[in-house]
Amino acid sequence: MAQLVRSRRKYLRLRQDEVAALADVSTRSVHAIESGKPTTRLDVLVAVLAVLGLTLRVVSPTESVDVR
Repeated sequence: MAQLVRSRRKYLRLRQDEVAALADVSTRSVHAIESGKPTTRLDVLVAVLAVLGLTLRVVSPTESVDVR
């Protein structure tokens, strides 16, 4: 996920501080996400993903049907 977030940010030509401001989180949080820190808060991650046009999806391993 860290690599995807970093790649998407760079594709959008945004700096970490710009993403942080748009997501209303700290620049340190954006850096932690891009570094793969395992203790990032879910609300912070979701906010950063939203700014980047990404979403987080939880899928049950026993379900083969998309239940949107």
